[in-house]
Amino acid sequence: KQSVKFRINGLLEKYLDIQADKVNELIGRIKLIAGMNVIDKRSSQDGRFVFKCGKDNKHSVFVRVSSVPIIFDQVSNCESVVLRILDPMNVPLKLNGLGFSKRQLEKLEEIINLEYGLVLICGATCSGKSTTIAAMLSKLQQIKENKLKIISLEDPPEYVLPNVSQI
Repeated sequence: KQSVKFRINGLLEKYLDIQADKVNELIGRIKLIAGMNVIDKRSSQDGRFVFKCGKDNKHSVFVRVSSVPIIFDQVSNCESVVLRILDPMNVPLKLNGLGFSKRQLEKLEEIINLEYGLVLICGATCSGKSTTIAAMLSKLQQIKENKLKIISLEDPPEYVLPNVSQI
């Protein structure tokens, strides 16, 4: 049996077990929805899809999917699939709402006010990189009144920001 687990506060919590004969069906369906190659089980892949939910399906939740080939219980040709759920409505996109200290906020404001440059944001999975980038870019757009051409290189972009060229 394989399991569906949720990462809660950095730790995996088992949610349910899946029968072995249903695992491949589930993985195939997820990969299909995410625009990934369903047949390829020997390469790492990334994909994404938008899940409509809420009243009248008007609320969009972004789901990022990643699959990697693994050996599970001495059986090759298996895959580990991870879904990352991002609800842009529930994430604060203001720098002062992200938990930075006063000194860190001052440093970020300094960086945002530079006339030109490159900002590199690195960190562990779920450490807040994408949210920090989105908050900084939103603040920059606000300060410069949308009069700059801003290009953001993200892998992958998780927040769609107006007036920002996201690659």
